[in-house]
Amino acid sequence: MRQWKKIEFKLHYILSKIGVPVAYVYIFAASSGLFFLWQTGSNNKYILSFLLVFSIVIILYARFIEPRWLNVYRIKIPVSEAVLNKPITVALIADLHASHYKKSDWIRRIVKEVLANKPDLILIAGDLINNHFPVDTEVDYLDPLRELTHLPIYYVLGNHDYGTARPQVYFFDDRSEEVVNKMKALGIPLLKNNLVEIVIAGEKITIFGCDDLWSRPIDYSALDTGDTKTPLLFVTHNPDTVMAWPTHIPKPLFTFSGHSHGGQFALFGFPLGSATMQLGRKYYRGVHSYHGLSFYVSPGLGESTIPFRFGVRPELSFITLTPKTAD
Repeated sequence: MRQWKKIEFKLHYILSKIGVPVAYVYIFAASSGLFFLWQTGSNNKYILSFLLVFSIVIILYARFIEPRWLNVYRIKIPVSEAVLNKPITVALIADLHASHYKKSDWIRRIVKEVLANKPDLILIAGDLINNHFPVDTEVDYLDPLRELTHLPIYYVLGNHDYGTARPQVYFFDDRSEEVVNKMKALGIPLLKNNLVEIVIAGEKITIFGCDDLWSRPIDYSALDTGDTKTPLLFVTHNPDTVMAWPTHIPKPLFTFSGHSHGGQFALFGFPLGSATMQLGRKYYRGVHSYHGLSFYVSPGLGESTIPFRFGVRPELSFITLTPKTAD
């Protein structure tokens, strides 16, 4: 199994470097093949032509259409009225992967959608930059996020911000400091193994955000002094973090995460891509529970390795926590 992981890791890296050029070369070769088929009058030209055209359409769709086809997803999660008195809507922004494939115009579009939906709270669940290609300007693509700072907004870091491609495996440069400096300049606070207490519509809420599971140790000690009677929201990049929640600390009301991209490629809802999550593929997106800890996994808004998506549209999530007695 360990040897297979090494092979998978190498393939992942190679694909990140040559995936897009190979796709374009294939389109050119397939188009040339179509021309050749019709010039030679092959008996199988209709079947082969269909297959070639179909494959070209799929590649073009996965490269240029689905990665830009934003899915604004709204979901209501019932919670105990003993914990929460009023509904709270959280905008979950996960895996922006700002890069020369997803620039400021894309992030500005997300910001516009967030503002239009008027959430009570905004949580950014890590991987703000892609960190795979020339990255000198990646943090600058985050500038439109400044327009959200009049609302309660917090973020955590992800493995791409740190440059890790596997637990404690630094395959790319650590650019977390650049991300932190940019977000500080934009006026967006970082949650890094610490908590904040805010008031939303008269409701006192505690938010705990942790460091990236693959990149830095997670310290839960801040929760030892927290108000256990206040609803606790937990934001983390990697959903596997829920597996390590300390047993002596009360479980959060709800947890928000990303990282998986929903597999980035899926067929009939089944993830084809690998996010290397211990929880497994059935936890790649949506609402889940692990030993009584409820959490949401966003398919994210950007792409890693290659800028393609298929069957997993980029998602901006609006999650409303609603007391069970509320209509």
